Amino acid sequence: MRCPSCKQDINPTPDGECPICRFPAAEVDLNVRRIYTVTGAIFFSTLTYALVVYFVNMTTDIRPVYWADMIFYALAAACVLVAIGMFAVKNIIIKAAFCEVPAIFGLFTFLISGDIAKFVGLLAVSLVLFMILAPQVTGYVRQIEREALEEWQQREHEGHTW
Repeated sequence: MRCPSCKQDINPTPDGECPICRFPAAEVDLNVRRIYTVTGAIFFSTLTYALVVYFVNMTTDIRPVYWADMIFYALAAACVLVAIGMFAVKNIIIKAAFCEVPAIFGLFTFLISGDIAKFVGLLAVSLVLFMILAPQVTGYVRQIEREALEEWQQREHEGHTW
């Protein structure tokens, strides 16, 4: 792991501190790994919807309900609101969940209409939102590291330790 304080590749001590500068690197690394794990899991769950659609399409014949088009247009409009909402929240996990919503809508649309093109369109919206989110995740991680470093420096300056 890399220590955010001294910028060296380290193996933390049993207490989770950097052996060079005593920064609590293991705790920060754990928080960073959690963010990457959860956002990655949400992304890959979005991709599993494509597998579900593929296997359902291959094994069953879906009879569309007569109001499926109306629901699709309503869900497509809701996707616009979800995309706007993604920019309104600050929590990166909530943003990742917002990115997944169009794919869920697409899966639902496919299940009621049998139209794979509608699913692919909404899945594409999800993937575009994830592409927008990717740089934000990196920035969020850097912000967490920066805030932890500032807090640690403040405590060290006051003579306290973590």
